[in-house]
Order: sequence, then structure tokens, then C-alpha cells
Amino acid sequence: MAQHRPIETRIAEAQAQILALQAKANKQVINNDPAVQAVDAEIANLNNTNAKWKRWSFEAEQKVENFLARAETWRVRGAKAETAMEDYREQMDALRQKRSDAVNAATESLMG
Repeated sequence: MAQHRPIETRIAEAQAQILALQAKANKQVINNDPAVQAVDAEIANLNNTNAKWKRWSFEAEQKVENFLARAETWRVRGAKAETAMEDYREQMDALRQKRSDAVNAATESLMG
């Protein structure tokens, strides 16, 4: 047959369990205190804010590089746009002249 634990051991284990349960109950009472809850809320808020700062710190260099690359892209686009708009004006003037010539030719054929 199996040997039972001595009563003194069982009492010591029960007392340890009672102490652990009492500590757990005390902790719950303390955590439910409004002042403690207010501080816990401030801690949570500060942790959330810090998470944002950590993310910004981690992403900062890459964001700057991306921004500078986009800025260069827009500088190039701006230069191309100036050239394209000059070409547009020249083509539009030529087309207006061509249209005017076509209108004059059509008018002459009607009159003529």
C-alpha cells in the first residue's frame, strides 16, 4: 500500500495554500482601489504613447529616405512638365493654324 504523507506536511501545505490565497485576495482588493486603477490607467496610457515613439524612432530613417526619393521624383516630373507644356503650346499653335487654314479652305470652296 502507498504511504500517506505525514499530517505535519499536509498542514504545512494547507497553510502555504491559505497564505497564497490570502495574498491573491489582497492583491485583488488593492488592484480594485480607485487610486491604484487611476495610476494603472496612466501607466497603460504612457506605454501606448511610448509604443508610438518606438515605432516612429524605428521608421524615421526609412520615412525620410522615402520622402527624399518622392521629392526627387517630383523635381524630375516638374522639369518634364515644363518641357511638355512648351511642346503642348507649340503643337496647339500649329493645330490652331492648321484648323484656321482648313476653315479658310472650306469657306473658299463654299464661296467659290
